[in-house]
Amino acid sequence: MRTFHKAQKGSIIIAAMLVAIVVAMLCGSYLATVLSDYKMSLRSMKNNAALNLAEAGIDMAMYELKQKTVVGSESWTKKSANSKDYYTKTFFTNVDLNSGDKGSVSVIIENLSGQGALPTITSQGTVSQNGSKQNIIKQVKVLLQPVGGGSMRGPASWDTIDMNGQNVIFDAYDSDLGGYGAVLPNDSVPLEGTPKVVNNQKVNILDAVTVTVLSNTAKVNLNKNEVYGKLAFAGPSSRGPENNFDDRIGWQEDNGNGGALYNSSTSYSVKNNGRIRAVLDKSLIVPNAQYTMPEIPPKPTTGTIVYPPKNDAPLTLGYSTAAKDDPTVYIMRLENNPSERNNINVHLSGKNVINVVGPTILVIDGALDITGNDAGIKINNSTNASLRLFVKNNINIAGQGVANDNWDANRFVLIPTGDSGQNISLGGNGDYRGIFLGPTFNVNINGNGAWYGSVLARKISITGNGGFHYDVRSGRGLVESAGYTIKQWLELNNTAGSTYARDSRLMAN
Repeated sequence: MRTFHKAQKGSIIIAAMLVAIVVAMLCGSYLATVLSDYKMSLRSMKNNAALNLAEAGIDMAMYELKQKTVVGSESWTKKSANSKDYYTKTFFTNVDLNSGDKGSVSVIIENLSGQGALPTITSQGTVSQNGSKQNIIKQVKVLLQPVGGGSMRGPASWDTIDMNGQNVIFDAYDSDLGGYGAVLPNDSVPLEGTPKVVNNQKVNILDAVTVTVLSNTAKVNLNKNEVYGKLAFAGPSSRGPENNFDDRIGWQEDNGNGGALYNSSTSYSVKNNGRIRAVLDKSLIVPNAQYTMPEIPPKPTTGTIVYPPKNDAPLTLGYSTAAKDDPTVYIMRLENNPSERNNINVHLSGKNVINVVGPTILVIDGALDITGNDAGIKINNSTNASLRLFVKNNINIAGQGVANDNWDANRFVLIPTGDSGQNISLGGNGDYRGIFLGPTFNVNINGNGAWYGSVLARKISITGNGGFHYDVRSGRGLVESAGYTIKQWLELNNTAGSTYARDSRLMAN
């Protein structure tokens, strides 16, 4: 039988204790690592929860924008900062997220009134941690663009578009950013197109116009004019499958004195010995183009009876206090023959004018002739003044024409309602800001005044020298908006003063 001395027994105990200590230290280190990983995993889960809450706020805000329940709603608070309105709403607070954590979502929507940029939504998701005073906050900001129901991208025609002016510019602007050629704020984003830079400043001149023909055989006669944008052709070219559309573009190249097709990277109005250089950038030709026809509003058949102005007494239409989507409908009749319904020939000149002070629809079942040195129709620059004009017979707008004091082309929409023999001449020396919506009618645009807006016709002849400037917002009032889609998405950090700085207005909630 083996026996142990007391010294041997003590050594074994010490060795066992050392082994136990090492094992305990290893277990402690492992447990610390596991605990650290658990805390990191828990933190990551809560960060993701806060980000999911912020994105949920974006979805809820976009839904309410589509349902048109933001502006004027009691659930959204309208505020103002730096002369710009914005809307804020807290969708929910302290919702149980399990484990005692609570979640909250707050949102801000800006630029719904065309005050300098596309609409934006900034959403904040907050996780209030159980047993901690430190909240986890995530903010997401998205830039929106409206989804329209139709296309109004410049002059669009079923048949040939003849540009018969001399050295006329075709380009675009964004009426939500101010007037054509106005200096743009550095943070402004046009609905489409790239702004021109003048003296190191961005200006409201865009390469966003699209000149469109919809027949398989139709042409664009560019001649000696300049297009700052694109030419679009529906159907194939007769040149064959290589889609060479040279045969459908008429332009002059004699001695370098011809037309020009530019994009934003090409010099604007390139000159060659005082003449426009012939430049045709074929990358800007769109073959087999698709065109979604905008909805044409129906002509009203009933409304308030009014008579043409006479004896230098203006006719005032609309109510300045009316909402923009609640127009007053007027039916024009002859004062000396009120029973006549089909030959209401209206001549406006001198001081026999129509003043539009609110949202208005006017139906003329006859002809319209505007001449003289004063505007025959004046659309006031009040908040909601607009005119949708239906004319059945010949239309001649000359002289100073129609004065739309707002740069928004949607404030004046002219819709012919007669047969194909209707003669339509739009021109004069005054600038024309509006939309012509007559896909089955030929239209002749002449005179020295510039056209700001858009035209949809069966055939277009542009003989004037004033220029054509497409308003990229054209058509938004013709169809119901299908809501918005996200153009840009970014997560905001907490670095003050940076582009991605968190919105302090939400942090204060």
